[in-house]
Formats: sequence, structure tokens, C-alpha cells
Amino acid sequence: MLELRHEIRLLAERAPNARVTVVRSGALGDTILLLPTVELLRAAVPSARITVVGSQWAERVAPLLKRPWTVLRFDSLDLLPLFAREDCADPSGAFRDAHLVVVYTPDLDDVFVRNVRRLCGATVIPHPVEPPPGVHAACHCAAALTKGLPKTNELPLPDLAVSPHARREAKRWVAGRLRETGGLPVVLHVGSGGEWKCWPAEHFAGLARWLTAQGAQVILIQGPADERASHATCERLPPNIPAAVGRFENLENAAALITRAALYVGNDSGITHLAAALGAPTVAVFGPTDPMVWRPLGRSVRVVRGAPSKENPSAWPTLREVCEAASTLLK
Repeated sequence: MLELRHEIRLLAERAPNARVTVVRSGALGDTILLLPTVELLRAAVPSARITVVGSQWAERVAPLLKRPWTVLRFDSLDLLPLFAREDCADPSGAFRDAHLVVVYTPDLDDVFVRNVRRLCGATVIPHPVEPPPGVHAACHCAAALTKGLPKTNELPLPDLAVSPHARREAKRWVAGRLRETGGLPVVLHVGSGGEWKCWPAEHFAGLARWLTAQGAQVILIQGPADERASHATCERLPPNIPAAVGRFENLENAAALITRAALYVGNDSGITHLAAALGAPTVAVFGPTDPMVWRPLGRSVRVVRGAPSKENPSAWPTLREVCEAASTLLK
């Protein structure tokens, strides 16, 4: 049974309207995997006012949260003195006025942590930012608040949603670009934060052909960093298998498009974590990264990984294996 640290339980008793600051800068997937920790805080202290000191992704995720957090950018000028001076003030108030500060950091005693301790007159919990091998990142984050390491099934799932307006716009977009055959829309995200995490384009093209044979209609979702992978997939598709390309400039548009999908398939990427957190039926394709640490959390997620060996530690799953996983979720 999940048990919170004494400091958290004490906070709930003594400061029900506590101000809590969580420092975690990272990419989209890192930000989404922080959500279970934030929900543990909310469950323990329901009226807490939570500020997340994070990257641009903390700002972009905020509109998708059912209970928004306040965001302070990690690269804010207000924070700059905390990295260099031990006599600095706190213009942001995020630390000076906090009842609890949790700092995810590679160095538990660096100058930033020392300044936060000095500025905050209450509890400061520094916690290693990188999860150990074999430990899921969400469990590792939550361990800053718990006695012992929690299991994934003990954590609240990330739970994101889009506005009705964004849903309507996505519905209109899908209706305008897909054939009127009644086929279920399937979203593929063929890119990732690094090409080394991308399932080969010929496999994604093969998956698109298989999906089309099942009567599905394929949409490639493409962000600013995905153009090369998207083009490589499209050029491998025959002319009789068109794929609509959904280019998005903001995260809510991408999220809304994913909510229209009967199935989502993607690499180990932030967008795959987004799909899982939105509740979309999600197939996550893993190769060189470890799903024990980085698999997305959601209500309907299948992870497919190759069979790594000493000779080939980054083995990808076969096309057949991914198609089989997709068939179990495609309805």
C-alpha cells in the first residue's frame, strides 16, 4: 500500500492551503510522467496551490490539465541568480513563500538546491532527476513523496483532456481530409526527439499498408521536428494508399487530433506519452530505449519491443509484431 512521507502527511494536517513548488525541467514525456506525482500531492493536500518550475512543455501541457498548475519557466530570468549567488533573493516568490519544495536535480547539493533551502523556510526535498535502470520514471518521480518506491499500479494515471472547441476543430479537419468510406482514423507518429528512437520508415509504411487493408484511414501527425521521418514514410507508400498529414504548431491541436483516432501508434516520444495520457488506444514501439523505464502510462496501452541481444541491444520489433499489437486495440 502506498504510504506518503511524514513531511507530506504533516503538510496536509497543518497547511491545507499550502503552496507547493515542484522543480522538474524536461521534455514533453518527462513532463507528462511528472503528472502522477502532482496528483499524489493534490490527493494529499486537495487545496494546495501548485507551481511547476519547468520547461516550455510545462506551459504547453497546462491547458490540457483538468486542474491546472501555475508554471514558472526554468529559464526565467527570475531564477538566474539562484544558480550563482548564495545571497540572492527570490523575485518569483515560488520558493520564499512555499510550504514545500521538491527539486529534481542531478546534484542534490548544488548551489541551486542550497539557495532554495535558504530561501524556503519550510520543507525542501531534493530528488535525483534520472531514474535508475529498470525503474519506471513516474515511479522514480513519485518516490520523492513516498516511503519506498511505488509501483506503477499504485500511481494515478496521467489524465489529460482537450477543450470542446479544439475537439470540434479536429473533427472538422478529419472530416475534410479523409475519404468518406467509414474507415476508422488511425494516427501514426513516425518521429521522435531523436532519430535513434524511430522505428524504420519502411516499417511504418508497411504498417500503413496493413491498416489500410483492415479498412482504416491513416493520418500522419507531424510536428516541427518530424518532417524528415514523415517524408521518409510517405515516399514509401504506394499512390493507392494516401495518408493525410496533420501538421501541428501547438500541443492542443495535436492532442485534439489524437482524440479523434480509433488507434494511435508511435515511437518512444513525448507525443506517444500524450496519446496515452489522453486515453487513446496506444501502441508504443520501443527499440534502443527501455520500456521498463519509459513506457507511457494510460488506460489502453500496448508496448511492443524487439528482442535485444548482446550483439544487437537496440533490436526493433518486427512489422508483424506491431500489427498484432494494433489488431488487439483497433475496434
